[in-house]
Amino acid sequence: MEAALGGHERARAGRISDADPVLERIDAHLETRIALVELRPKTILPRARDLVLQHRLNTLDAIHLAVAIEESEALGESIVFVTREGEQAIAARELGLEVG
Repeated sequence: MEAALGGHERARAGRISDADPVLERIDAHLETRIALVELRPKTILPRARDLVLQHRLNTLDAIHLAVAIEESEALGESIVFVTREGEQAIAARELGLEVG
């Protein structure tokens, strides 16, 4: 459906067509880097399933956590995992992520 909406309609619907300017503004205010990552379902979804079985996580929280784990490993750098969800924060810490 989004493809059928023009730029003005996407803006009114609360969607953006290009995330780069938004991320650049965020990066300018924070002193860190924020990046969008592509979901790699063949890697992420099995990892998320394992996280649901091992921790008290709902599916979406497990997917977010799986992406954080997999991408930090792929990038070879540590990340700060930001969450307001208690069980997700507990699981992230148990998995060795810094939680902010």
